[in-house]
Amino acid sequence: MEEPRIATAGEFGELMDFVDLVFRPGQVGKRIVQRQYPHLYRGEKKYINRHLVVRDKGAIIGQLAIHPVQMRLEGGLLLRAGGIGTVATHPERRGEGIMGRLLQVATRIMGERAYDFSILGGDRQRYGWFGWENAGTKVVFALSKRSVGNPSAADRCIELTRNPPMSSALCRRIKMESDRRQVGAVRAVSEIEPLFRRTSRDLWVVRAGRRFAYLVLGGAQHQARPYQRVDEAGGDSELLHSALRLLMTRYKLDSLRAIAAPDPLDAQVYEPISSEWNAMADMMLNALNSQHLLGKLEPLLRQRAHAFGMGGAFSFMGPNGKEWGRLNLAGKHRYELALDERDWVRLCFGHMPLGHMWQSSVEMDLLARILPLKLFLPPLNHI
Repeated sequence: MEEPRIATAGEFGELMDFVDLVFRPGQVGKRIVQRQYPHLYRGEKKYINRHLVVRDKGAIIGQLAIHPVQMRLEGGLLLRAGGIGTVATHPERRGEGIMGRLLQVATRIMGERAYDFSILGGDRQRYGWFGWENAGTKVVFALSKRSVGNPSAADRCIELTRNPPMSSALCRRIKMESDRRQVGAVRAVSEIEPLFRRTSRDLWVVRAGRRFAYLVLGGAQHQARPYQRVDEAGGDSELLHSALRLLMTRYKLDSLRAIAAPDPLDAQVYEPISSEWNAMADMMLNALNSQHLLGKLEPLLRQRAHAFGMGGAFSFMGPNGKEWGRLNLAGKHRYELALDERDWVRLCFGHMPLGHMWQSSVEMDLLARILPLKLFLPPLNHI
């Protein structure tokens, strides 16, 4: 068995066939995953170089991809994440440690490429062995026919278009609306069309005069319809309410799930028409180099600490009693916390208040004023 290595241009087609074998077994068609994620799986060299591949006796037996994602945090802080996708082992070679070898090499490469952290979606127990931990927050709103209501005469006057041509003007408008959120993925205008023109989702554009909004709806098993959820919405909230009333009536939908950022803009859209909502972990995160990440976060955390009237220097101690990280928020007091690096991920980016996860202490009560930070990856940017 070879060691994991960067894929070459001549391997791209074989890699896409292998990914389909693992993730879309029995489905008819070629390059199914590539068509469903056209913003990630492409034949250009810079995209192929994102893949790690393992071969044995000439055949591919494992692969994963590392996709760069720029993340926006509160206060406008931008961080660079390595998004792990399509972690694949040949069905007949599972249990041989291939995934572990791929993840170890990927972690080393992301460190060499100076990523601030790594994210992926998957089972916490499986990926926790390799340093990933639950992080981020998504809010899932339940929309029922009753909570959304029936269309009014005014609702029927709006202009509602499914999958319109992705003109440059439309791409710029969608980007502008998505950029208004405090947290999320930073998207270039050139990324909007492949993100929003997907076989697995429908884009609905809503207009009334100069007012604008958009909705992205999707169904199960990577099919656009029948609709089961709202993956993203932006723009005029009243137009979005009108569109949801019309679409739920048109498609005879009893319910929808709306996946939203922990952000006032999304709450403004969904809370008035929701029957309930829940906050949960959005992803898994590996800090890669925790002190490096602490250094990136320190200016933002200092601002928050100043606003809440707290400070001090915090040392984070591992199970062996050695310091692995330090956070200096200004002030004369010194504090020590016994936390491993996965605990620190939940401390910094978890979806629950710190008091729900740890016993009260002077140190925890102080940090609870400024942590956790909001982190969210929009469903359209999932990897």
